[in-house]
Amino acid sequence: MRNIQITDPDTGVVYPSIKAAAEARGLKLCTVYQRLACGCSPEVALTRGNLHHTPSQDHTGARFATTADMCRHWGIDVDCFRQRFEIRGWTLERSLTEPVGRSNASGHRVKGTRRAHVLIVDGIEYPSIREAAKAFGVNPLTVYNRLARHDPVEKALRPSRGKLGVWYKGVHYHTKLQLAMELKIPVNKLDFLSGVSYD
Repeated sequence: MRNIQITDPDTGVVYPSIKAAAEARGLKLCTVYQRLACGCSPEVALTRGNLHHTPSQDHTGARFATTADMCRHWGIDVDCFRQRFEIRGWTLERSLTEPVGRSNASGHRVKGTRRAHVLIVDGIEYPSIREAAKAFGVNPLTVYNRLARHDPVEKALRPSRGKLGVWYKGVHYHTKLQLAMELKIPVNKLDFLSGVSYD
Protein backbone atom coordinates (compact mmCIF):
# COMPACT_ATOMS: atom_id res chain seq x y z
CA MET A 1 0.00 0.00 0.00
CA ARG A 2 2.95 2.31 0.61
CA ASN A 3 4.39 2.08 -2.90
CA ILE A 4 1.30 2.71 -4.99
CA GLN A 5 1.11 5.54 -7.48
CA ILE A 6 -1.35 8.29 -6.64
CA THR A 7 -2.70 10.91 -8.99
CA ASP A 8 -3.30 14.37 -7.55
CA PRO A 9 -7.02 15.10 -8.15
CA ASP A 10 -6.40 18.84 -8.70
CA THR A 11 -3.25 18.96 -10.84
CA GLY A 12 -3.14 15.48 -12.40
CA VAL A 13 0.45 14.94 -11.21
CA VAL A 14 1.31 11.27 -10.58
CA TYR A 15 3.20 10.68 -7.34
CA PRO A 16 5.36 7.54 -6.91
CA SER A 17 4.26 6.93 -3.30
CA ILE A 18 1.81 8.00 -0.62
CA LYS A 19 4.64 9.70 1.25
CA ALA A 20 5.60 11.82 -1.77
CA ALA A 21 1.96 12.76 -2.37
CA ALA A 22 1.43 13.69 1.29
CA GLU A 23 4.55 15.87 1.35
CA ALA A 24 3.55 17.60 -1.89
CA ARG A 25 0.05 18.30 -0.58
CA GLY A 26 1.35 19.52 2.80
CA LEU A 27 -0.35 16.76 4.80
CA LYS A 28 1.01 14.62 7.59
CA LEU A 29 1.71 11.08 6.44
CA CYS A 30 -0.17 9.66 9.44
CA THR A 31 -3.26 11.71 8.47
CA VAL A 32 -3.24 10.23 4.97
CA TYR A 33 -2.85 6.67 6.34
CA GLN A 34 -5.68 7.25 8.85
CA ARG A 35 -7.93 8.42 6.03
CA LEU A 36 -7.03 5.44 3.87
CA ALA A 37 -7.74 3.10 6.80
CA CYS A 38 -11.10 4.82 7.21
CA GLY A 39 -12.04 3.72 3.69
CA CYS A 40 -11.26 6.89 1.74
CA SER A 41 -9.92 6.58 -1.78
CA PRO A 42 -6.31 7.76 -2.23
CA GLU A 43 -7.53 10.90 -3.99
CA VAL A 44 -9.89 11.76 -1.13
CA ALA A 45 -7.20 10.95 1.44
CA LEU A 46 -5.03 13.66 -0.09
CA THR A 47 -7.75 16.30 0.24
CA ARG A 48 -6.73 19.15 2.50
CA GLY A 49 -9.13 20.27 5.20
CA ASN A 50 -12.00 18.67 7.06
CA LEU A 51 -13.03 15.23 5.88
CA HIS A 52 -16.38 15.27 7.64
CA HIS A 53 -17.88 16.14 4.25
CA THR A 54 -16.12 13.49 2.15
CA PRO A 55 -17.21 9.92 1.35
CA SER A 56 -16.41 7.29 4.03
CA GLN A 57 -16.62 3.55 4.47
CA ASP A 58 -17.22 1.77 7.79
CA HIS A 59 -15.76 -1.52 9.04
CA THR A 60 -18.61 -3.54 7.52
CA GLY A 61 -17.88 -2.18 4.03
CA ALA A 62 -20.95 0.10 3.89
CA ARG A 63 -20.29 3.39 2.12
CA PHE A 64 -21.58 6.75 3.29
CA ALA A 65 -21.69 10.16 1.63
CA THR A 66 -19.84 11.77 4.54
CA THR A 67 -18.09 10.83 7.76
CA ALA A 68 -20.88 12.64 9.58
CA ASP A 69 -23.45 10.34 7.92
CA MET A 70 -21.43 7.29 8.94
CA CYS A 71 -21.25 8.52 12.55
CA ARG A 72 -24.97 9.34 12.54
CA HIS A 73 -25.72 5.81 11.29
CA TRP A 74 -23.75 4.31 14.19
CA GLY A 75 -25.20 6.79 16.70
CA ILE A 76 -21.95 8.50 17.65
CA ASP A 77 -20.87 12.13 17.61
CA VAL A 78 -18.38 13.05 14.86
CA ASP A 79 -16.00 14.71 17.36
CA CYS A 80 -16.11 11.64 19.60
CA PHE A 81 -15.35 9.44 16.59
CA ARG A 82 -12.44 11.68 15.59
CA GLN A 83 -11.07 11.66 19.14
CA ARG A 84 -11.24 7.88 19.27
CA PHE A 85 -10.02 7.07 15.75
CA GLU A 86 -7.50 9.78 14.92
CA ILE A 87 -6.13 10.79 18.31
CA ARG A 88 -6.40 7.69 20.48
CA GLY A 89 -5.71 5.32 17.58
CA TRP A 90 -8.69 3.02 18.16
CA THR A 91 -9.71 0.65 15.38
CA LEU A 92 -12.47 1.82 13.06
CA GLU A 93 -14.89 -0.81 14.41
CA ARG A 94 -14.24 0.02 18.07
CA SER A 95 -14.47 3.78 17.38
CA LEU A 96 -17.92 3.37 15.85
CA THR A 97 -19.45 0.65 18.01
CA GLU A 98 -18.27 1.20 21.60
CA PRO A 99 -21.00 2.95 23.61
CA VAL A 100 -20.37 6.47 24.82
CA GLY A 101 -20.54 7.09 28.56
CA ARG A 102 -21.16 3.50 29.54
CA SER A 103 -19.06 0.56 30.55
CA ASN A 104 -17.02 -1.04 27.80
CA ALA A 105 -16.86 -4.78 27.12
CA SER A 106 -14.45 -5.37 30.01
CA GLY A 107 -16.77 -3.59 32.46
CA HIS A 108 -14.57 -0.53 32.97
CA ARG A 109 -16.06 2.91 32.72
CA VAL A 110 -15.17 4.76 29.53
CA LYS A 111 -12.91 7.75 30.21
CA GLY A 112 -14.34 11.21 29.80
CA THR A 113 -17.73 10.37 31.27
CA ARG A 114 -18.92 11.66 34.61
CA ARG A 115 -21.71 10.82 36.91
CA ALA A 116 -22.87 12.71 39.98
CA HIS A 117 -21.70 11.33 43.32
CA VAL A 118 -24.52 11.55 45.83
CA LEU A 119 -23.01 11.84 49.31
CA ILE A 120 -24.79 11.22 52.59
CA VAL A 121 -23.00 12.75 55.57
CA ASP A 122 -24.55 12.81 59.05
CA GLY A 123 -27.92 11.91 57.55
CA ILE A 124 -27.88 14.82 55.09
CA GLU A 125 -27.87 13.97 51.37
CA TYR A 126 -25.76 16.15 49.07
CA PRO A 127 -26.44 15.89 45.32
CA SER A 128 -22.76 16.23 44.39
CA ILE A 129 -19.27 16.37 45.82
CA ARG A 130 -19.16 20.07 44.98
CA GLU A 131 -22.27 20.77 47.07
CA ALA A 132 -20.93 18.75 50.01
CA ALA A 133 -17.59 20.53 49.82
CA LYS A 134 -19.33 23.89 49.79
CA ALA A 135 -21.43 22.96 52.82
CA PHE A 136 -18.32 21.90 54.77
CA GLY A 137 -16.24 24.89 53.69
CA VAL A 138 -13.65 22.82 51.82
CA ASN A 139 -12.35 23.42 48.31
CA PRO A 140 -14.07 20.87 45.98
CA LEU A 141 -10.73 20.07 44.30
CA THR A 142 -9.32 19.11 47.72
CA VAL A 143 -12.26 16.75 48.27
CA TYR A 144 -11.83 15.19 44.79
CA ASN A 145 -8.12 14.63 45.44
CA ARG A 146 -8.77 13.07 48.85
CA LEU A 147 -11.42 10.74 47.46
CA ALA A 148 -9.05 9.78 44.64
CA ARG A 149 -6.58 8.73 47.39
CA HIS A 150 -9.40 6.55 48.77
CA ASP A 151 -9.84 8.62 51.94
CA PRO A 152 -13.17 8.05 53.72
CA VAL A 153 -15.85 10.64 52.92
CA GLU A 154 -15.73 12.07 56.44
CA LYS A 155 -11.97 12.61 56.18
CA ALA A 156 -12.25 14.01 52.64
CA LEU A 157 -14.71 16.65 53.84
CA ARG A 158 -12.67 17.62 56.91
CA PRO A 159 -11.19 21.12 56.68
CA SER A 160 -7.43 21.29 56.19
CA ARG A 161 -5.08 22.00 59.07
CA GLY A 162 -5.47 25.63 60.00
CA LYS A 163 -9.09 25.48 58.88
CA LEU A 164 -10.54 23.64 61.84
CA GLY A 165 -14.13 24.26 62.83
CA VAL A 166 -14.68 27.14 65.24
CA TRP A 167 -17.30 27.61 67.96
CA TYR A 168 -18.18 31.14 69.06
CA LYS A 169 -21.12 31.99 71.33
CA GLY A 170 -22.75 28.62 70.66
CA VAL A 171 -22.56 28.95 66.87
CA HIS A 172 -20.39 26.62 64.77
CA TYR A 173 -18.36 28.04 61.90
CA HIS A 174 -16.65 25.69 59.45
CA THR A 175 -13.49 27.77 59.19
CA LYS A 176 -11.68 30.51 61.08
CA LEU A 177 -12.01 32.65 57.98
CA GLN A 178 -15.80 32.27 58.03
CA LEU A 179 -15.95 33.52 61.64
CA ALA A 180 -13.50 36.34 60.94
CA MET A 181 -15.61 37.50 58.00
CA GLU A 182 -18.75 37.34 60.16
CA LEU A 183 -17.11 39.44 62.89
CA LYS A 184 -15.32 41.66 60.35
CA ILE A 185 -11.92 41.24 61.98
CA PRO A 186 -8.63 39.81 60.67
CA VAL A 187 -8.16 36.05 61.10
CA ASN A 188 -5.01 36.50 63.21
CA LYS A 189 -7.03 38.45 65.86
CA LEU A 190 -9.32 35.44 66.54
CA ASP A 191 -6.74 33.89 68.88
CA PHE A 192 -7.07 36.89 71.19
CA LEU A 193 -10.88 36.80 71.23
CA SER A 194 -12.45 35.22 74.33
CA GLY A 195 -15.09 32.53 73.92
CA VAL A 196 -13.60 30.98 70.78
CA SER A 197 -13.06 27.20 70.84
CA TYR A 198 -11.82 24.91 68.10
CA ASP A 199 -12.99 21.44 67.08
